[in-house]
Amino acid sequence: MVGHNAAPVSDEFAEVENEDTASFTVRFESGFVGTFSVTRTGFGLPNGLALDVLGGDGRAAFDQHRPAEYLFDPCR
Repeated sequence: MVGHNAAPVSDEFAEVENEDTASFTVRFESGFVGTFSVTRTGFGLPNGLALDVLGGDGRAAFDQHRPAEYLFDPCR
């Protein structure tokens, strides 16, 4: 098995001694609220970048791993 397509992965588990996840919430001047999250060790997301915009009328999303696709999901 290979992790992030570059290095072998072992079955060993150990305590993480550094911060590997950060999240924060912001309120924009317009009143919109946003949440941002990053992680260094997210399983299955090698160098991933995704964006979800959630609103009262629906959602729009983009994932860098599928650059030709955009999701528009209106509320029903």
